[in-house]
Amino acid sequence: MRLKITIINFISLLLLIGCSGADNGNTNQGSLISNYDPKHDINKGAVVITNNGVMNIEQLHDFVEKSNKSVKSNLKIVKVTTEGDPIYHYLEFNGTEFIYKVDNTKDEYGDNNPKEIKCSKFTKINNKNKTTYVLQHCNNDKEKVVVLSMKESDQ
Repeated sequence: MRLKITIINFISLLLLIGCSGADNGNTNQGSLISNYDPKHDINKGAVVITNNGVMNIEQLHDFVEKSNKSVKSNLKIVKVTTEGDPIYHYLEFNGTEFIYKVDNTKDEYGDNNPKEIKCSKFTKINNKNKTTYVLQHCNNDKEKVVVLSMKESDQ
């Protein structure tokens, strides 16, 4: 009987040790819940997209209006992953072209390799129940990038 109790205790100890994980120096790795709070970015004027919808969408409308008038403008969009990690999207209109930067370094599953794309056109496409904002003619090619797509109920 003592042998069974000893074996059960030993297995339990191994499970506890195995499940505790090791700190590899990256505080974001292995976290089940992100510490990201969208309120900070919302207060700074960013558009924030979560599983609950799109917040601060008027900032996107303002950016579109300014770029249509050839006025220089910047917009920050934060797309929050299912795990709660932010992926930052920066959209700049410098008067002639759009510069789109994606920074996923705070995303647990991101590749930690920020990207930058230059595009000559930014369009809004309305479909039945969805609006999509697309950058076109990117990097001197016919490449296009979907910046934001949202249901009619999120607008």
